[in-house]
Order: sequence, then C-alpha cells, then structure tokens
Amino acid sequence: MARCVFLEDWWMEAATAGAWSAVSVERDGKVEGWLPYGLSRNMGFSYCGVPTLTRLLFPVLDVSASKRETLNRQRFQLESDLISRLPKASSYEFVLPPDHGNALAWQALGFDARVQHTFVIDPGVSVADQWQQCNSKTRNVIRRAEEELTTQTLTADAFAEAYGRNLGAAVTSDHVANACRIVAAAIAGSQGGTVGAVDGNGRIHAAVTFVWDHQDFYYYLSTRNVGHAMPGAVGMLVWSGIKDAAARGLRFDFDGVSSRNRLHFLQSFGGRLASRIVVSRDSPAFEARKLIRRIRRQFAASSPVERFY
Repeated sequence: MARCVFLEDWWMEAATAGAWSAVSVERDGKVEGWLPYGLSRNMGFSYCGVPTLTRLLFPVLDVSASKRETLNRQRFQLESDLISRLPKASSYEFVLPPDHGNALAWQALGFDARVQHTFVIDPGVSVADQWQQCNSKTRNVIRRAEEELTTQTLTADAFAEAYGRNLGAAVTSDHVANACRIVAAAIAGSQGGTVGAVDGNGRIHAAVTFVWDHQDFYYYLSTRNVGHAMPGAVGMLVWSGIKDAAARGLRFDFDGVSSRNRLHFLQSFGGRLASRIVVSRDSPAFEARKLIRRIRRQFAASSPVERFY
C-alpha cells in the first residue's frame, strides 16, 4: 500500500514528536486498511487526527474487485472499521486527498464534511505549456525576479531561521521548532528540499520548502522578508518547484487555498482546481468551547499577516 508523504512513519514521528499511533484492519494475515492519527490536547480537550503542519491524513486501503458495487461496499466497510477503532477523543479531524473520492463512511459515523480547495498541475503537462497557462503579470514578475535573484539550496535550520524571523510574533517558537523538525526529516529522507531566492549580497528574499512522494510534489511552506523581498521572489521559487515536479513526473499540488490573497497568488499559475474533503467530529462541550473562543476573537484587535503557508 503506497503512502502519501504525510502518512510516512518518519513524518508522523516528526510532526507529533512521537505522539501518534495507527489503527489497522487485517484479514487472513494481510493488512487491508491502515489509518494513522496524531494525539494532542486542544483547549484542554483531547484531539485525534491531523498533526500540526500536516496537510493530509486519511485511510490507506488495499481492496480490489471486478464489480464497482462490490468495491464500493468493501471500501465502505473497511473505512467504517478503521474509523470505529480510533481512540475516544473530544475532537477529530482528518483531511482526504482529491483522489480519495468520498466521505460516506465518515458521515455515516457522525462526522461533518467540508470542502478545502487546492490547485494542481497534472503530470505530463510540459513546462512550456504550463508557462503559457500562467497569468501574464505573474510571468513578468518571475522574469524580473530571475534577473536579480538566484535559487539556492538551503538547510532546514536556515529555512526555519528565516521562517521564524519573517513571521515574528505571528508564530510561536514551538511552531517554528516543529517546522524545522519536519523539514529536516523530509530532507534526510530524500522526500523534501528547501530553496531560497538570494540576491548578490547573500540576502534571502524568500524561501520555500517542497515535499514529495511517489505521486505528488507539494508546495509545502514558504516565507518572505517583507522588508526587502523583491516582488516575484516567492513566485520564482514556486515556478522552480513546478519545473522540478515536471522533471520527476509528479503532480504539483499548490497545497490549499487558505485566504483570498493566497487564492489570487495560487490561481495565477494556471493550475487545475481540485478539492480535498475535511472530515471532523466534536463533542458538544468542545463545540461550546470553540464558540466562546470565536466570540472572544471577534473583539480582539489583530493585524492581518500574509503567512504564505
């Protein structure tokens, strides 16, 4: 059963600092289904599901049948068995990839489902054709950035230092440490890499981390120095990732739309719109706590920060 990069043991270990486990279903000594999960505390309540800085978490299945009806029935039963074996928690959340298809088993067990959009570039699309799909303004700023900046490989520590410095008070030191640990593990496992846009004086204008598996190449984390970053610095790095994915024969995943600004940025590269399904279930007590937190946030003063992740 081939795994997405976010479901690899080393990823779960790095993302949770060891606080994870998995449920499985075996028949005749063969593992037919496997579902990992992170364990943590959220607002004083127990949480089971997607760990910090992890994009996808979903069941891995090994089922086959000649009839679609049989296949759908086997899949539904197998997913239902896996979900039912998850530990008791106040809050659950998992994210299903575009290829996963449906959330029927989750909904049948009381989970809510919502859509999270992303953009993808399918393998087989030539770099030249994809360049023409990009917005003309995006192409222009990337060209100008390439005239002034060079792409340079960075270490996980160098990326984390720039990431923490650029975001400042918008992120905690624990968040930065988690990011560094995950990026270092991805690089060590040859399933990730970090590149920076550097000027002639050695200043890092922007930095991006990509991670990949047997099928997808993800635009995972990025950061830019708002004080001196040249327009197009992040776009130049994303374009370098698109070319790398094409060379590897992988699908490029822009990793989700999280804000209107990010939508405009990602959309400008001309990818195909795709959808992930987020499934979640909360206890009544946790729902009430979340509502109180939302109300408090409405009255708290805050300034918008473009995070690019």
